[in-house]
Amino acid sequence: MYNVDELVKDLIGKDVTLCRDYTSILKWSVEKIQKWTDSWTDYNITDPGILFVNADAYLYDIVNYILDEAFLNAPNRNRLKFAL
Repeated sequence: MYNVDELVKDLIGKDVTLCRDYTSILKWSVEKIQKWTDSWTDYNITDPGILFVNADAYLYDIVNYILDEAFLNAPNRNRLKFAL
């Protein structure tokens, strides 16, 4: 199986750091919330805002999976255009 980050790095020559799975997207989102606002202190799943963050992380994870599959199944000549 291909490692997408390494494949993109080989194609465009840049180091690529992507948070691509559900847990890392959720962790990144909560870290950004903590950085942007001090008034939001409830990070439990029962908080309505965190519920939306969870839903967004889930949807983003699905979109990343679909894009990765499309990228990996694209012909080699189209991968560079797709990556950029």
